[in-house]
Amino acid sequence: MTTESGPNYDPFQGGGSHRSMVIECEVDDLGNMLRRAKVRGFEIMCDEPESIGGNGTAPAPLHYFAASILFREMTQSDRYSRFIKVNITRVRSEVSGQVDITGP
Repeated sequence: MTTESGPNYDPFQGGGSHRSMVIECEVDDLGNMLRRAKVRGFEIMCDEPESIGGNGTAPAPLHYFAASILFREMTQSDRYSRFIKVNITRVRSEVSGQVDITGP
């Protein structure tokens, strides 16, 4: 896995176009539903609530999923505002959802 990060990090390694990028991630199971991911030299912890067998020490996977949608939305807002030369001084996004985990 590539561990490069920082201001000179180039996600378009190997001459790839700027319409595609390489995404690499490693995840270790630490027991009791606690996971540690390594992404570009960063560590991200993930856990489940106590009610379903975890310890509740970190956000659950679906929380990261929801946050990633908003991160992407805000990144695009920033990029396009710069492109059309509009100065946005503050952006805030919220998401709310309900997931039925009862199963069949």
